[in-house]
Amino acid sequence: MGAYKKEAVMTVGFFVAYLLMAHTAPWAILLGIDDSVRMFGYPVHYFIAIFLGWFGVLAVSIAWNICADRLEEEIERENDAATADNRCGRPATTGYAERDTQDSSTGRAQ
Repeated sequence: MGAYKKEAVMTVGFFVAYLLMAHTAPWAILLGIDDSVRMFGYPVHYFIAIFLGWFGVLAVSIAWNICADRLEEEIERENDAATADNRCGRPATTGYAERDTQDSSTGRAQ
């Protein structure tokens, strides 16, 4: 169950990261805008918004993909461990009861 809690926390964390990268206008307002610094005739905060909006979101997406893949493997390991624990209490069955009782020479059930 720990991996599922990690997944929830990770989802909220990356949601916040997306908000911070994609919505730079509040940051510009809170930190102040200096229109005297310009790049190609436009205020530099325009380029910061574009850079964070495109490349920041791309970086967060790549990081989320990597983390999600690792988390998926952890969830599969937990599920396999839980399934193995359930099997320990039951007799081992192959699911091929009919095949296990067949005569090898004739191929018919005994």
